[in-house]
Amino acid sequence: MSTKSNRVLYLLTFLLVLIVLCSCTANVSNTDDNGLKPHLSVDLQVPPNIETNEATTLTISVQKENQPFEQANEAQFIIWTEENPEDKIAIPAIQHSPGVYKAQYIFSSEGLYIIQSHVIASDMEVFPSKRIAIGMDAIKHLAHLEQQDDNKPEAPTGHSHH
Repeated sequence: MSTKSNRVLYLLTFLLVLIVLCSCTANVSNTDDNGLKPHLSVDLQVPPNIETNEATTLTISVQKENQPFEQANEAQFIIWTEENPEDKIAIPAIQHSPGVYKAQYIFSSEGLYIIQSHVIASDMEVFPSKRIAIGMDAIKHLAHLEQQDDNKPEAPTGHSHH
């Protein structure tokens, strides 16, 4: 090979390496301390003692990067009884203070309910839920269900004894 061919080859190799190195940089500007993309943290708050036929205030506290999040496109509560999951009721939540969304609901009967908060903001959507019991029979039933969950065997740890 001629000297001129070697120079061209070295130049092309150098440019190829430079292109590869420049294109392999990580985009970490959109991650938190744990390397996760920005996300919403939602705390669904329900009063401990709910009575039938009385207004109950439901609250969602929403944060993004440990700061109150005020830009929710939609915030609502979805409520249904555990016996009838197809009969859902959606209640819009209104922002009362930065990142705090509230709504009131009147539970007309005793029983086990699921309350799901639903928060949508641009490209993020979260919907945590809680199971609540209203009335003594429902409280006993919920305690029984939670006890059954506590008695379930733990997942295998990967150790085996032969």
